[in-house]
This record gives sequence, C-alpha cells and structure tokens, in this order.
Amino acid sequence: MSVNKISLTVISLLISFTLSGFGTQIGLLIKPMSEQFGVALTSASSQFSWYLGGILVGNILSLAIFRYFKVKLVVISCYLMVFLLALWMHFVPDFTTLPLLLSIMGVACGLGVCASSTILTEIWSAKKRGSLLVSQDALYNSAGMIFPFITAYLLANNFSWSIGYLVVASATLLIVILALFTRFDFDTNTQATEDKNTEWHIGLTVAGISLFFAIICSLTPIIWLPNYLVEKFAISENMAAEIIPKVFLAALIGSILSAFIVAKIKVQTFLIFVVMLGCGSLLTFTAIESLASISYIAYAFGLAIAALYHSFMAWGLSYIKKPNYRHVTFMYLCGGIGGTLAPYMSSLLVEKNSITAVFIGCAILYGIILFMILALKFKQRNNGVIENAIA
Repeated sequence: MSVNKISLTVISLLISFTLSGFGTQIGLLIKPMSEQFGVALTSASSQFSWYLGGILVGNILSLAIFRYFKVKLVVISCYLMVFLLALWMHFVPDFTTLPLLLSIMGVACGLGVCASSTILTEIWSAKKRGSLLVSQDALYNSAGMIFPFITAYLLANNFSWSIGYLVVASATLLIVILALFTRFDFDTNTQATEDKNTEWHIGLTVAGISLFFAIICSLTPIIWLPNYLVEKFAISENMAAEIIPKVFLAALIGSILSAFIVAKIKVQTFLIFVVMLGCGSLLTFTAIESLASISYIAYAFGLAIAALYHSFMAWGLSYIKKPNYRHVTFMYLCGGIGGTLAPYMSSLLVEKNSITAVFIGCAILYGIILFMILALKFKQRNNGVIENAIA
C-alpha cells in the first residue's frame, strides 16, 4: 500500500470526522447562542437548518462540480473556506449574518463529504470499500464524543457558542495540508459517460427513504436531549451536556463492532435490529423517571445510531450491480434532506407541543422504517430474490 493511498484514505476519514464535529454539537450550542444574541431557543435552533440545508445543496452541486473541477481543488477550497467562515463567526458575531455564513459552510461540507466517498470509491475495491464506509461511521462517532466534550469545557469557561465550530474548523486545516501534498490520481470526469446507463432498483429507493427517516430519528434526539434533561430533571446545563459524549461513546464502540457484525449477517437483518433498538430507546426516554438510568438508555441509543448512515447506504447499493457516483449521491441527498429538516421540524413541534412529543414522533418514524424494511424483505422472499453477500 502506497503512502499516497494512505494519505487519501486519511483525508476521507478526516472529512467524516469534522462533519460530525459541526453537526453533533448543535444541542450544546443552542442555548449559548440564544443567550448571546437574545433570541428564543427555537430561533437559535432553526439557524442550524441553514448549515444542514447547505450540506444538501452541496450534495446536489457535487453532481456537476466533479465533472468540471478536480477533487483535490474542491477539497482544498472547501475546507479552507470552512476555516475562514468559522473565524468570521467567532470574531465578528452577528445574528443576521449567520444564515449566510452557515449556509456557505454547509455547502462546502456537503461537497467535501461527497468528495470523501468519491475518493474511497476510486481507490479501494468493493470489500475494502465497504469496510471503510463503516470506518467513516466510526470516525464520525468518535468526533461526536470528542468535540462536545471540548466544547462543553470551553462553554463552562465562558467562551461564546462559536468556539465549538472554531475548534472543529481548526481540524479542517489538517485536511487542507494533507490535500496539498497528496496526489489525486483519478478523474471523476470519466464517470459522466456512465450517466445514461445508470441502473436503478426499488431496493435503492426504499433504502433512500429509510435513510431520510433514520437521519431525522438520530439527529433530532441529539439536538434536544440536553434541553430535555434540564426540563425534566431540573439539572444543570453542564450535567445535561455530559449525556451527548455518552451517546457517541456507545456509537463509536457500536460502529467498530458493526464492521465485524455485518461480515457475519446480512445488512438488512442488522438494520432491523438497530431500528428496533432505536425505537425502544426513545420510548424509554419519554417514560423513565429516574435520572440514574438515563446513561444506560443513552448508551442503547448510541448503539442504535452507530453505523446507521453507511449501513443504509451499503444496503441500498447492494441492489445495484455496478454502483456509480449518482447512486451514492442519491443516498447522500436522502440523508441530507433528513438532516436539513430535523432541526426545523423539531423546533416547530417543540414550540407547539413539547420535546417529549418530538421523541415519540421519532419513535413512530422508526416504526415506519421497520415496516418498509420488512415489507421489502417479504417482497424479495416472494419473488425469490437472492441477495448478494453484502445485503
């Protein structure tokens, strides 16, 4: 294995690492932002929809961007821009400019995450590629444990909310430096000729819709869980913030274990189990009355969301004989739409009802996902469809 190939792989994994850092801290940053700018919690929460919406736009733009620009140029430009935007938000605080700044940052991260998957797809063969997809989830989950811990400490020492994003943006400089000294020995432009022959399958569509719901179900509780604990158990914000690293500690362990589990059982069977676990965890959150048991439920929820994103992607792509960047982008779009809508929709529901209602709604969505997985499994069995090894 060449040093250059290792460098490309590290760049891809670091992109997942930093993407998590920006997304998983939202629940910690809502209240400090609302206090700094004097706005309602729901108004502060909805600002992050601009960032998540930007990721979706970046996913869409990637269909055209990679036809005309080299992946190396895109990676360097996007993550240099992310760092500069984080500096701007920290040193020039202005609530009115946040939608624009967060949107641009989201677009850059959306292009970056598509570049990450494109790199792995180009330089690795099928089996190793699948393993690295799960490794992306492991890096994502580790960031969800590390960055909230750092940010909670800094917030407790009277730093502004933007310090959370500035810390993550500092890590993006490593991506830029590595990309500058790494050769990107592949050309995504040649994939444009495959567009007319793109294969489609109902399994990929169902997987995409399921991923859309799954991202809502995994992101929404992370956003609102600290505030939920403060309201229900009257604990301090710092104590409530400690629950998020516990979720991602379990998710990190679960994502590592998932790489071995999916090698033994079908991805579809694995998804049935984690969806049921996620549904049960959320319902238990709403029913439990003992603060002492919260950590155990948080660990269970962390296991449920451990390798959710790329497990759904692997499941959907397993129905395609020769997946290309359009199939990958479709899955990212489904996840991106779910991530974009999660803060906005949950804010509306919290404003009109309660955080408990949000958790119950997510549990219902988990039930819908389970129904779609089982329905497709039943359809396959009736049609005598034989899944390939990864499915």
